[in-house]
Amino acid sequence: MSRTFVEALREKYCEDDGENQENFVVDIVFSNRPTPTSGSSSDDVELGYLKNMVLCKSSINKAGIPSNGLRSLCPNVVDLDLSFNSINDWDEVLSIFHHLPALKFVNLSGNPLGGTQVPTPCAGQTFGINDLVLNSTQVTWDQAITLGCHLPKLQELHLCQNGFDDISTSTDRLCESLPALKCLRLNGNNISRWEDVIKLQYLPQLHTLILSDNPLLNISPVTMVTADSHTPSQENEPTSCKESTKPPALEKGASQTEENGLEEIQGESEPDKELPNDVSDSTSTQEECSNQEDGSVQSGIGATAIDSDEITVEKEDGDDDVTMAFQALSVLCVSNTKLSSWNDIEALRTFPKLRSLKIRDIPLGKDLPEDDRRRLFIASLPNVDVLNGSELTPTETDKSERHYVRYFSDKPDPPKRYRELVQKHGELKSLSVVDIGRNFTEFACLSFVYGGRCIHQEKVCVTEPVGILKKISSKLVRKSPMFLKLYYLPKSREDDGSELEELILETLPMSRYDMMDGDEIHIDVSQKPQRRGAALLKQGPVTPR
Repeated sequence: MSRTFVEALREKYCEDDGENQENFVVDIVFSNRPTPTSGSSSDDVELGYLKNMVLCKSSINKAGIPSNGLRSLCPNVVDLDLSFNSINDWDEVLSIFHHLPALKFVNLSGNPLGGTQVPTPCAGQTFGINDLVLNSTQVTWDQAITLGCHLPKLQELHLCQNGFDDISTSTDRLCESLPALKCLRLNGNNISRWEDVIKLQYLPQLHTLILSDNPLLNISPVTMVTADSHTPSQENEPTSCKESTKPPALEKGASQTEENGLEEIQGESEPDKELPNDVSDSTSTQEECSNQEDGSVQSGIGATAIDSDEITVEKEDGDDDVTMAFQALSVLCVSNTKLSSWNDIEALRTFPKLRSLKIRDIPLGKDLPEDDRRRLFIASLPNVDVLNGSELTPTETDKSERHYVRYFSDKPDPPKRYRELVQKHGELKSLSVVDIGRNFTEFACLSFVYGGRCIHQEKVCVTEPVGILKKISSKLVRKSPMFLKLYYLPKSREDDGSELEELILETLPMSRYDMMDGDEIHIDVSQKPQRRGAALLKQGPVTPR
């Protein structure tokens, strides 16, 4: 059964009118009194304490905002989770934004929002949201761009699993509508061409870009261009962030007092966020790269945005008119893509600020052991400090570079990086391969010698402890194992000077003696029982009695 946003809100968070109150539990939480918003007193706010609101999977299809708005109900909501509802109209979404002016984080994942256009914003009608999740909403790039004009402070945008085959907008529109964007998550789409990704290169604050689970085929080196070559053009461009003279639908029922209060709250500093207990599972698609180093962004309700200090690229004298592509990009994730060439890895060296990279599960190097593949990636990327979540050390980097030189030393067409590392480390020979398991056999046929003659032959498993030989010998000579001493003679060795070696440690596996077919176990019967401590004494070659 479909419900409005306000109906679902009241059902979950407001008290009942005396019905079904026989059995219930009340949780009392003491917290600081929230600052009352303009135009309302603290006594008039029913849910003034509420900052984190979770209404996922609540069958919401409309806003249903009353004529007096939400100022007397819940004006202090900062984090809002509306994932997996049935909202399909952007007018309803913008109406909720308008009446919750303190919003900073909104999750709209799973709502069918791809079928309607986003209204063009009017003068002064923007919102202070800085983290927006639109996963699995089937939104278009045009909708995302127009929505960005409503959210000038947007720092993190989640567009995962929306079926994007490309980035069907221009670089100019992206820069105009998303000037403050620091983190863009495009996990699980169908983007395969780097020519589309390059449209993101002049987003001035883009710090983190997540492209995992896309069939991306290649990466091209970034370039340095003059400022004139990417100046936004006003000709032949669709309307993006130009102000509209038509009043938006969200203004219905809103008073002038609410508009003034909106502007005041948007100017306030961002309140502290607290993580609610019933966070929706809709944020799981962002977990893969959420635990990055300093500067990365945490996903989900209560997320903290990246440091807002402007990131710039140092330029040499005379380069004032030169702009670097991806000038602020520090964190990149391209795991589970189709990258298959070392040229793609070389291209990552040209990103001026790249410091953290995730690049798991790609075709390149898939036949190599995981440790070898990691060493080759480390040596290829001297600009990267964190690879796949692990910080690199100088020792690991040095070993990786030497491994890189050895690996490509006999390859017909090594990457350019190979010649650089040869100049640094010289020509290195391949390491010798030592097979410690050569000639090892799990079973060996041993001869048991007593009184100068062979009395028995038996095939034993050499992974078993030496104590097994004493049990066998005890049965052969009908003596207690306490009165037996055993000596090992390696008859299978090519060296004729082999000597008897006493088998002291009964817990030691027979394989430690390299026992093989034809070797002999000599049995000696002592007149006194053997002390257990004698096994700890170091014995030299002896002659059996």
